[in-house]
Amino acid sequence: MTDFQQPPPPQQPPYSYPGAPGYPMPEPPSVRSAVPKVIGILMIIFGGFALFGGLFGLLGRGEIGRQFGDIMSTFSTLTLMSNLVSLGLGALQLITGIKLLGYKDTAPKLAITWGAIKIVRTLICAFLSWFWLRPKFAAMGGYGEAMIGMTVILSAFFSIGWSVTVVALVAQPYPRASCTNY
Repeated sequence: MTDFQQPPPPQQPPYSYPGAPGYPMPEPPSVRSAVPKVIGILMIIFGGFALFGGLFGLLGRGEIGRQFGDIMSTFSTLTLMSNLVSLGLGALQLITGIKLLGYKDTAPKLAITWGAIKIVRTLICAFLSWFWLRPKFAAMGGYGEAMIGMTVILSAFFSIGWSVTVVALVAQPYPRASCTNY
């Protein structure tokens, strides 16, 4: 090799991705990724909605259960459980949003944890609504069964969709690398 020749570049493994074994981890970007900030703002907004909805649901429990008997008693129990969990998840979502907005190093792990808990909570609520609440509304007649069915499907779709979006975006290498304390 002469003085003017450069050494050949290192060979990259075929069909690989950053962070895979044998593939070097990319350097953190010199400019921070905007993903944590955008997701943080949305998590603060949706966390506020969850806290407000959970509090409103707890305060809105009234005498309606006596009118409809067992059906509303079941619905009231499920709503109470859901609202209590919603308060905790809303607070966690709000805290996670604030940490993401500040690019804190614990924010990605907290966001992934929130997403996993939210998905499990949504699946449990959907299961209970579908197999415990929907049959009681079906026995009542009318459109109750269809109403509960569509509510379960749509709320599970949007809730799980948002949770998966947060986890998928925050778990990427560049947004994770951006979340450090400078």
